[in-house]
Amino acid sequence: MANFFDEFLTPTEQIMLAKRMAISLLLAKNYNYQDISDILKVSNGTIAEVSMQYWYGKYLKSVALQLAEKDELKDFWLDVAEMVTSVGMVGRKGTGGWRYLNNEIKKRQQKNPF
Repeated sequence: MANFFDEFLTPTEQIMLAKRMAISLLLAKNYNYQDISDILKVSNGTIAEVSMQYWYGKYLKSVALQLAEKDELKDFWLDVAEMVTSVGMVGRKGTGGWRYLNNEIKKRQQKNPF
């Protein structure tokens, strides 16, 4: 499934999709807008859009609640972190920190692949 998203979505779209799913998971855990914004570096407008779908949509809330209850949540966050850090390494000034963080995430995944 990850290969499909790599081909179908741009890196920026992948990050936004991951962040929107992360917003819904944090809403399921009763985080407030300010905490979500601080954690994910997203605007209140983005949180509000996802929140509307979460509370009034048909599927997002049930999927988020199911994911929040599973142990796979840790893997989800590692995937989000890997995606965000890999895009942060596009060659701008100060990418050393992103590169280090991305390498640490990959080491963790290799130690505990499941």
